[in-house]
Amino acid sequence: MSQVNDSVLQRALSSTSDLSDTSLATKILLSRLRREVANDPGSMSAKIDELRAFFAKHTFAERDLAAL
Repeated sequence: MSQVNDSVLQRALSSTSDLSDTSLATKILLSRLRREVANDPGSMSAKIDELRAFFAKHTFAERDLAAL
């Protein structure tokens, strides 16, 4: 995965943008992470790390990142 700026991931987690152009795995993960961040804004850093690890492990999801 190319290096992704934390601000891009933070924006993806704090956004309410439509996820219809992303894979099912990305939709499920982002929906959960967004809900967790909304309930505990202090967890943003940990959720960014989790999202970064997901994109690093699952190269198919790189195109999903472009949709965010």
